[in-house]
Amino acid sequence: MFNRCINKFGELADDEMFGFEPSLMLGGECLLSNISKVNIHVHLSILAQLGKIEVLDKDGLLSKAFS
Repeated sequence: MFNRCINKFGELADDEMFGFEPSLMLGGECLLSNISKVNIHVHLSILAQLGKIEVLDKDGLLSKAFS
């Protein structure tokens, strides 16, 4: 899906990311039409306020996957 977003919106700036609007946490659907280019700091701040966010490194991800 990332490559499709690049084709639709172009390259990201250093302070941008692709985000679902509305957020998947709020019932948004995982569709390309629901993705926008958003400010990474604002978007992640809003998501953090919606619920618990867990950031995993490679080891943490593998541990969760096989526990």
